[in-house]
Amino acid sequence: MQFLLLKVINGDFQSGFTVALDVEQVDDCSVTTVQRDFYGTLPPITSPLAELYQDWMLEITSPRPGQARRRRGIRIISTQAVATSYQYQGQGKERKLLRQAMVQWLSSSLPAWQNLEKEILRCLSQSDGETHLIVQIGQSLYQASPETAAILAKLPWQEWPLLQSASPKIHCAVNTCQYSFTPVPTSVTSPTNFTAKVHRYLCPELRILHLIGNSDGIDLEPDRQILANLTKNRGLRVQVTELLQPDYGQLSRTLRRSPGFDLFVYSGHSEASYDQELAVMLFAGRQGVTIPDLQLSFQQAIANGLQVAIFNSCASAQLAEALLDYGITTVVSMQEEVPDPVAHQFLESFFRYYAGQNCSIFTAVQRSLTDLEEFDRLYPGVGWLPVIHQNPRLVPPVWQKLREPARKVRRIGVTSLVITLLLVAMRLLGLTQGLDLKLFDWLLRTHPIAESVDDRLVVVTVDQNDLDILRQNGLQSAEGSDVISDGALAEALDKINSYQPRWFGLDIGRDLPISDGNTRLQEVLQNGDRLFLPCSFPDQQGEQLLPPPAADPNRLAFVNFPSDLDGVIRRQLLFGEFAQGESCPTNQSLALSLALSYLGQENIFSAESPVLTLNNVAFKSLEAKSGVYRGNEVTDYQILFRSLPRGAIREISLSTLFADTENRLNLKNKVVLLGYGHKDKHSTSLEKDIPGVVIHAQMTKQILDAVLEGKPVLTVASVPLELLWILLWYGLATGGMVGVVIMDGVPSGDSKAARRSQQLVAIVALLGVTGSTWLVLWAGGVWLPLASPLLILALLLGLTTVGEFDRV
Repeated sequence: MQFLLLKVINGDFQSGFTVALDVEQVDDCSVTTVQRDFYGTLPPITSPLAELYQDWMLEITSPRPGQARRRRGIRIISTQAVATSYQYQGQGKERKLLRQAMVQWLSSSLPAWQNLEKEILRCLSQSDGETHLIVQIGQSLYQASPETAAILAKLPWQEWPLLQSASPKIHCAVNTCQYSFTPVPTSVTSPTNFTAKVHRYLCPELRILHLIGNSDGIDLEPDRQILANLTKNRGLRVQVTELLQPDYGQLSRTLRRSPGFDLFVYSGHSEASYDQELAVMLFAGRQGVTIPDLQLSFQQAIANGLQVAIFNSCASAQLAEALLDYGITTVVSMQEEVPDPVAHQFLESFFRYYAGQNCSIFTAVQRSLTDLEEFDRLYPGVGWLPVIHQNPRLVPPVWQKLREPARKVRRIGVTSLVITLLLVAMRLLGLTQGLDLKLFDWLLRTHPIAESVDDRLVVVTVDQNDLDILRQNGLQSAEGSDVISDGALAEALDKINSYQPRWFGLDIGRDLPISDGNTRLQEVLQNGDRLFLPCSFPDQQGEQLLPPPAADPNRLAFVNFPSDLDGVIRRQLLFGEFAQGESCPTNQSLALSLALSYLGQENIFSAESPVLTLNNVAFKSLEAKSGVYRGNEVTDYQILFRSLPRGAIREISLSTLFADTENRLNLKNKVVLLGYGHKDKHSTSLEKDIPGVVIHAQMTKQILDAVLEGKPVLTVASVPLELLWILLWYGLATGGMVGVVIMDGVPSGDSKAARRSQQLVAIVALLGVTGSTWLVLWAGGVWLPLASPLLILALLLGLTTVGEFDRV
């Protein structure tokens, strides 16, 4: 925003005034002076401006005969026929003289004044935001001539031609905003009043104001019937408001009434002078009112959505031209005196084509002229009477477009519902699963839990370099083998056991002997009372890992990972059902076995409940079709897996373990896992090619963190709650699109840019609301699907962007 301060420093009306212009920029409530004291001269004035002002004030404040209170309107009384000279009674004369004097004074060609006007225009051209012109009367002028200063502060500065030409980019205020002037836009395509906007876009009725004037010698009943029949139109529903010869106040209030009208029709007598300087609509007693008399009321009606006006009365072209200046789209009038039967036929034909056949206004008028041909012999030249007055910057709306926004809102609602039902069906069929899972990964990556290196777990990895070193030291005999031999594995387990870990788990299968040292390995495996040994159930290919021979079933744990279709591990299998004689006779995973054993030494045991509960922390199992998973994908007892960055758990190599001859690795009282680091690779939401032993350690940590540190356990909502979540998005997305449509009311030249801005605001608002809701739920450990809601939003925004909802 910028302020242009026109400071009237000193002077008088006879010699002129010294003025100066300051330019101030306003940003975030701070004001910065960009330019100071661009001097100019306000020219002297020969007109008695002060006296004219006083005369005008006296005119509008003097009580009228028979009226106890002042009235703010000026009534014009016509006593002559149209064919005679129009004798104006003089009411409003002083106002007209004052306006003319102001225009003449402020249109001076004095160079010092012209240069200042050019500077104001330059400042306007360089500003993209609002500009406010403030006329300030200097304190020195108040002291030298208080009467002159007082008159200057009260003059109608809004009549300055510069302000009229710069409208609507500039606003004017006098003496630090004592008076505020808001110019009327030159074009209006939709309501600017918010209440009228909401009513227009939510209510389907097309609203018509039928103003019925003086009917001396003519019959206006056919006009009333024609408009009444519009309520039976099979297209838009029509609501007609009749005003029968109202007084000035009633007419003004009705025009200003919210939510406004779409179409205005005047039926009755109207008169105009020969020189077309004055035109009036006549009411009871042949009392008349001009369009300028109702300027603010008509401007409010246009701001509330009035788009088309029809003057079905004599010599009404001047009425139409006056109304067109206020920003209405189209006006239809009669150029000269029109016979009553012709007026009936024209109005009936016009609405038959305009409303009944949804023709353009141009086509409706043209076809109506053809229907008037039957009157041509009786009234020669009757086809010349109807005239279209069109704002060249706006396209005249067809009948359906007068209330098209309401239809547009209904289309948005129906389309949104169809899209939502379709996406819900796709969701239930699992067709959006891939996108949902990718969004799950993205959310884990963008909202990670801050992690320090866990001091409860250590992972010992065996990779190819370790095997080469073992081979060099005679502990690995098989050349080129990528698995550790029995002897080396026995040495590694002995070494770990020497640190006195609390528990340790083996993620290396050993169902068959590997090279030398098998006997020694069997002894280590059978004597390791704190060691859990691996096995696995058959996978989809039928492959499985058998337990070591003669292994104690109580120390067996399965190492199966439930992976998704894209091979990513996002779930953790805690319990599995095994049949009698199963080759992997255990129902607990390696991670759960290690966690339960660790917690047992902390006197934390599982509560007797169908749901695994430890220290009041429930690990609720995923159910069939829970989250985004299909029924056959969730078996046994599974929970969601919140994967961690690779460095969240300490990792050491087998070579480092063997090289530690002084027990510096500090593995005492920790959970240690031993497995391969160069094979058995998997993918999680955060990383690819992660050794399985590291994933087991992360799963163990997830359980310990939830029980001992209170970190949220990821879970999914029930299916009804997920559907409610999707319907919430449907409501927000539909409401956002309706908001975009409702707020899409700007001049036609800027409509595309404004619509894009409004859509951006809608997107940000929707994502802000739902994103905040998601973060609250996510912080509590609840995962709700995002694919279907985002697809709803994307499709609706896409349809709105390409203008699909704008088509009939």
